[in-house]
Amino acid sequence: MVTPIERNKVNMPEDESISAAAVSLKLAEFFPHNAAFWFILAEQQFHIKGISKDETMYAHVVSSLKEDVSVRVMSLLLNPPATGKYDALKQLLLQAFTPSKAEAAAMLFDYPGLGDRKPTQMLQHMMTLLPAKERVEPGIMFCEAFMRQLPSDVRAHLTDKGDLPLSELAAEADKFFTNQGLRIAAVQSAVPAQLQRPRPNQRAPTAPVRAPAARVQPAENGYCYYHNRYGGEARRCRRPCTFNQEN
Repeated sequence: MVTPIERNKVNMPEDESISAAAVSLKLAEFFPHNAAFWFILAEQQFHIKGISKDETMYAHVVSSLKEDVSVRVMSLLLNPPATGKYDALKQLLLQAFTPSKAEAAAMLFDYPGLGDRKPTQMLQHMMTLLPAKERVEPGIMFCEAFMRQLPSDVRAHLTDKGDLPLSELAAEADKFFTNQGLRIAAVQSAVPAQLQRPRPNQRAPTAPVRAPAARVQPAENGYCYYHNRYGGEARRCRRPCTFNQEN
């Protein structure tokens, strides 16, 4: 049985059908930390909806930008080209939010660690920092950077598996990570302590009691530590101190 909505779609002219699809489409908010993937996602949505007009795609991209992102491409937004608006905006966003090789290398060297992710999830994120050509077969430096992010017992487990491709090595790390209960421990450590419920027969942790700070006594001459040591060249002063009163 054909519903009224389906009957309307059948009778609707192609241009009107595409216009209706464009109106119903709402792209995800722009991903500043993964701009390349965001455009892959957006263009698949355009394909599904049958949207190919430059003006329409440009408008959808603009509507997905937050203020802190839009300021990076404001010159184009205020004065867009007569044609090729979408491609121009895409290239400018990719240029603004894709790290350079030096920046990507620094991010890999300073990577924050595994956190509450699985090794395969961390690998996929680290791969986004590589140039597209290097993602097919990452070099030894990248492999070492990945291994150093794993807990020491996971690295020890992988010692005799160094001949495996990196993706399989990460999958093997996942298995060990899960079987040893490390995944649960990592997730729990990521939850604020006040939100963690104590297990049965386990007392809730109490906040440490800090001893009151000892009062700093002045030297025998009445000067504080800084004036007693540096005299008139002291840049700080701690009360009680009589140096300024005497000078």
